[in-house]
Amino acid sequence: MLALFVFALGVFLLPFAFPTPPPIVTRFSGSRLISPNGDGHREVARISVRMRVPGTITLLEVVSSDGTTVRTLETDTPVRRGWFRASWGGRTDAGEDAPDGIYSLRLRAKAGEKVFRTSRRIVIDRTGPALAVAEAASAGLADLSAPAQCLVTAVPDGDAQITFAALTADGAGILRASGPRPVRDGRTARWSWDGTRRDGGAITPGLVTLEIRAADAARNATSVRRTCWIGNAVGRVTRPGRPGTDVRVRLRTAAGAAYPARTRVTLRLYRRAGTPGGGLRVLGPRVARAVRTTAGDAVLRLPPGIPASALWLVADVRGGRALIAPEGPR
Repeated sequence: MLALFVFALGVFLLPFAFPTPPPIVTRFSGSRLISPNGDGHREVARISVRMRVPGTITLLEVVSSDGTTVRTLETDTPVRRGWFRASWGGRTDAGEDAPDGIYSLRLRAKAGEKVFRTSRRIVIDRTGPALAVAEAASAGLADLSAPAQCLVTAVPDGDAQITFAALTADGAGILRASGPRPVRDGRTARWSWDGTRRDGGAITPGLVTLEIRAADAARNATSVRRTCWIGNAVGRVTRPGRPGTDVRVRLRTAAGAAYPARTRVTLRLYRRAGTPGGGLRVLGPRVARAVRTTAGDAVLRLPPGIPASALWLVADVRGGRALIAPEGPR
């Protein structure tokens, strides 16, 4: 038993009698993500090596996932004790842009007989996340809960920061925005917009351009534009319309209340150039004369020879403008 005790004590005290010296490199760090695409963000990988003693960096290189050397940054470089710094701008030894992907920063250093080896992962990402879904629904054409005028939906393909914005007519300004908000890969982000500006005032009724923007950790961004009809009024025809027949129009406010029967209404027909949610144009040329009537007697005759599905009916009413599909309920 005494012999076992002496042996165990020796094993315990041995490291203290002959301590292992610290490594010759006490710190190796590098940028984990770069995006060398010229936008000024994360353009260059910053690499830092702290030497405990003077030595030589025998190799500092960038290696692709298949083990191929992409760029050799240092070979047999004498270094002093302290910090040594290097950088990489995402180019290969041939001067070409390295493709987006995962790479390794490999370090080999030597001081006397001691050798140090390690590596760090680095990712190149120049491309903004794709949007698997980018949709906008208008209250006049879909059953949205009041007071929503637009419901915008986005699903990113990859983790992203999602921003929704309603743009001014020239597309350069912002009427209202929501976000950015973090959204995980494949998850859904929604924005229910009531059609008001930043100051709370209502915008002029009509077609509004929306922008859905997805940005990743490297600030690479992808944007998609959709449209929404902000009418502050909703209308329906009471029965399917056919060319040459009359259709009766029922109108209500965005909150769902019916307009009083004596409310003045102007009805106009347009050729259908598109549908809200898709293209940036909806109304084509005007068709026939405008009809000025009241909400209680809002009747319009469809022109012969033009399918109702090729037309939009626009009803201008106090404080609102409803976009109506004259082909009626399906």
